[in-house]
Amino acid sequence: STCASCPNCASLSTCASLPYCASLSTCASLPYCASLSTCASCPNCASLSTCASLPYCASLSTCASCPNC
Repeated sequence: STCASCPNCASLSTCASLPYCASLSTCASLPYCASLSTCASCPNCASLSTCASLPYCASLSTCASCPNC
């Protein structure tokens, strides 16, 4: 019932707000993941000048939705 089941979310404290969760099969059924479609809604992304430090950037294309990427 939590994003903790999502490998790329587990280490991030604001996981519940991360839009890329919807792209991962383990998080696809989580309502709060599916409802967020842009990185602008992701605190961990919006607050950083670059997305290079975000673990999901290297392997997931979802980061393309982040204006900071």
